[in-house]
Amino acid sequence: MPQRTQRRSHGRSAHRAIKRGLVSFLAFSCVSLSTAEALVPRTFLSRVLAGRGGSSAAATFTQRQVLETPHDEQLVNGSRGANGKHQPPANGASANGVAAATASVPIVPATYVAETKLPTDIGQFQLRAYRTERSTTNEFMGNEPCVIYSPEKSPFGRDGSWRKDVPVRIHDQCLTSEVFGSQRCDCKEQLKLSLQYIQENGGAIIYLQQEGRGIGLANKVAAYAMQDIGLDTVDANLHLGFPDDAREYGVVPAILDDMKVQSIQLMTNNPLKVQRLRDLGIDVTDSLPVVVPSTNPYNHRYLATKQDRMDHRNLKNVLANGAMAPRRRLPQTIAENYVTAGEEMCANAVTVSLMESEVAGTASSSSDGDNDEAGVTAND
Repeated sequence: MPQRTQRRSHGRSAHRAIKRGLVSFLAFSCVSLSTAEALVPRTFLSRVLAGRGGSSAAATFTQRQVLETPHDEQLVNGSRGANGKHQPPANGASANGVAAATASVPIVPATYVAETKLPTDIGQFQLRAYRTERSTTNEFMGNEPCVIYSPEKSPFGRDGSWRKDVPVRIHDQCLTSEVFGSQRCDCKEQLKLSLQYIQENGGAIIYLQQEGRGIGLANKVAAYAMQDIGLDTVDANLHLGFPDDAREYGVVPAILDDMKVQSIQLMTNNPLKVQRLRDLGIDVTDSLPVVVPSTNPYNHRYLATKQDRMDHRNLKNVLANGAMAPRRRLPQTIAENYVTAGEEMCANAVTVSLMESEVAGTASSSSDGDNDEAGVTAND
């Protein structure tokens, strides 16, 4: 190609790249505080601002401000009474003084409604439905939890005796993957793995209506839109004014009491979930990993964020096996020209929009896990 033509071609490519970056920058900037406040309920806004002495009307939600906002309550230790039932956590801080937004979540009574057979492509299960009062702290949480278990390996205590060390998966609703087939997360695969496990080994799945880690479907879509222009799943929630995890587990003790389950082995990769349940007085004796066989180009970054920023365990091998090609970035100077005080996130959006992503291909499946992954792993 002649040198002049080559220069002209490179010039057009650079122009298009810069134009895409500016478009993404403007789109990101348009998600203003007024939009975020319209999406976020007052309960969340007041919780985030409580430690800052501010009001939602005067709030300016930059990434740094939300990250520096202290939680209102401290972790507390729950206990179990002499009758074996779960007791609400007492007021006070935990031994290590770690703060958590869910410490003040009360134990929520649950009313048994009905139970029915649940034939699936995995096997025969029972579906047991409950109903609770509407949450007063999270308007996006549903009030009809349910339990799924294998009738051949019932997890229920019988004749006045309480079951111990029951494998339990507390699974939060994910409409986008479990119904629509989205590949942006691993929720559907984790649910399937859990069903397979309890059919073979016994246990139960407690299914809670907490879409998008407790922010609701519409807000989850808004968070996905933030991820489309460069934010990860944590920063997307924070930008919209939510905690990175807004889920509540106050109904779980009541359901376990109804099942006469005294202690559980929690099927999870998330240590924070273990801690939150213990803070509600649930005796979690162990955790069982729930590891998907591989990542894909759409959920690899999500799983990496869960490991790197949300402290999820057991994901090292699956991320290595499903690793995507590194991204080649254009010089940072273009983004840096747009950085002003409090606008680092916008600069990140410009940088991401200028990336030339290369995907190594569909991530290969592997049944190998970390040496300590002896739990619910995929073998197919």
